[in-house]
Amino acid sequence: MTAISRVAGLVREILMAKYFGTSVWKSAFNIAFQMPNLFRRLLGEGALSAAFVPVFTDTVHGPGGLAEANRLAARVAGLLVAILTAITALGILLALALQYWCVPPGSRWAAILPLLRIMLGYAPLICLAALAMGILNALRSFAVPALAPVFLNLLMIGAIAGVCPLVADDPRLRIEIVAWSVLVAGFAQVAVQLPSLTRRGVRLQLLGGWRTDPGIRRIFQAMAPMVFGVSVFQINTAMDGVRTSRRLGAEPATLVYRRSAAEMPARTEEVKHAQQEGIEFRMLTNPIEFLGDEKGWLTGARCVKMELGEPDESGRRSPVAIKGSEFVLPANVVIIGVGTTANPLIQSSTPDLKTTAHNYIVADPGTTRTSKRGVFAGGDIVTGGATVILAMGAGRKAAKCIHEYLCTGDWSIPPKQVLPVLK
Repeated sequence: MTAISRVAGLVREILMAKYFGTSVWKSAFNIAFQMPNLFRRLLGEGALSAAFVPVFTDTVHGPGGLAEANRLAARVAGLLVAILTAITALGILLALALQYWCVPPGSRWAAILPLLRIMLGYAPLICLAALAMGILNALRSFAVPALAPVFLNLLMIGAIAGVCPLVADDPRLRIEIVAWSVLVAGFAQVAVQLPSLTRRGVRLQLLGGWRTDPGIRRIFQAMAPMVFGVSVFQINTAMDGVRTSRRLGAEPATLVYRRSAAEMPARTEEVKHAQQEGIEFRMLTNPIEFLGDEKGWLTGARCVKMELGEPDESGRRSPVAIKGSEFVLPANVVIIGVGTTANPLIQSSTPDLKTTAHNYIVADPGTTRTSKRGVFAGGDIVTGGATVILAMGAGRKAAKCIHEYLCTGDWSIPPKQVLPVLK
């Protein structure tokens, strides 16, 4: 069943690429779809399922048996639907308010918000479907829960290949049809599992009594650290999506640097690749003020031309502002890059952690061990600004050494010793 879902997902993405390509509508759909996916990971098949299944299984085999497990599942379902319905309603109202009063017509958010309003309703449905999957898995039923996600892909494929060609060649209308298919898929993913639940004596009802149920408390205590970790990951992913959407636009992207190209600390290949992508470089230019309109929207950056003076402590010539050279650079998005130096708080907060004169952590290159027992370090905090590949290599090395330390508790163990896998 999982293989069928993966193949259907591949077909779905091929059709999305065929009909929407890398257009602003495809980008808007991806960003809007991340919001219900966030709740799915937080309260659905991610943190909640991992916390719910053990408690539900213990309840089934406890003195209350399946009847008490039914009540626990109903209370979790009731709490889940109550929370997500409230969040969904508030989200839809907020999206409406932003679209009609805050977002400029024709902007990317004007494309994202209508899709978000449609697909927010998918959040409580997919979380309820994930809860049903957890119940069936705990009762040793795996086929139907594995089949449920296929319906999302199948309904989206039907909407893209079956419905979109029948309507006008309007990408906005077509992407909204795809968004509605996501919402319909949420109902389908719940409905397909209800017969299996009924056959096993489970009725997915919505009950209250959450505060007095010890099982609910156990579930939320187990969920807390997982929710935090998944939240950080999902927020970073959402930010990546927004920035990627911006890069897909036709507006020019400009890099402003207060020194000349000769003093730029970036790697040569990075500069070359940026130029190949059409990035405009404005050297010997320094932003001194950001400007906005009456609604607070960014409109540009006031900049001043610079010239190179005497060398500073690093050996680079210091930039000096040229009087009367101010100008406004139009902009609606600004990303500020102020360097890659280490946080000076490391020395003050962890005095027994040895650092260099530039506040980078001192770590053994073979073991990634630091001067503080049980603390490992690698990547830019040790080497200074470098590549992702080097940081990944350091992370892999650190993982091996951490594993060795956890297995033995010996801080002096040779780094190449082979140890059993943790159980």
